[in-house]
Amino acid sequence: MPVAVLIMACASQVVAQDMWDMAEQNIRKLTPDSFPGLPDYVRREMVRLECVVPQGSDLDQPHNVLAGRFATPTQVDWAFLCSRDGASSIQVLWGGDQRCTTPVSQIEDRSFLQGMGEDVIGFSRRVMPIERDRMIRYAAEFHGPPIPDVWHQGIEDYFEGKASTVLLCVGGKWIKFGGID
Repeated sequence: MPVAVLIMACASQVVAQDMWDMAEQNIRKLTPDSFPGLPDYVRREMVRLECVVPQGSDLDQPHNVLAGRFATPTQVDWAFLCSRDGASSIQVLWGGDQRCTTPVSQIEDRSFLQGMGEDVIGFSRRVMPIERDRMIRYAAEFHGPPIPDVWHQGIEDYFEGKASTVLLCVGGKWIKFGGID
């Protein structure tokens, strides 16, 4: 291989790496004050944990902070992506005695970058509540484990356009299974 071709190949790899590094540095992350209607205790805990909430590139509205019933059908809990030091985890603030350990699913933010077309690289991780009927459908479709006989919500940890993992709090432990693919 001629030296000029080798130099050009190396230079294009460096430019591509720089684009991914820049995309990682430019992930839009919101402070707790960016979420109107957030209860004060949730906001205070997010501040105490020094959390910023990474935002998917394709949505303008603040997201990745959600209320749900993640431990029992009657207990209201709050879950959010908490980004610190280049990695995000799902934190859950439990609204009662039923709970699972947190944080859960800590993954480097960079792992959720993807090409969005036309040389644009964006962040694509979302968390959403998931209902029992959808969990049952996922388990059947993707040959996952049977869903325990619980009637509360799970948390879907979703890589936009790729796949998801469902987290279900049962008896103080998280059950993880494949979601959409």
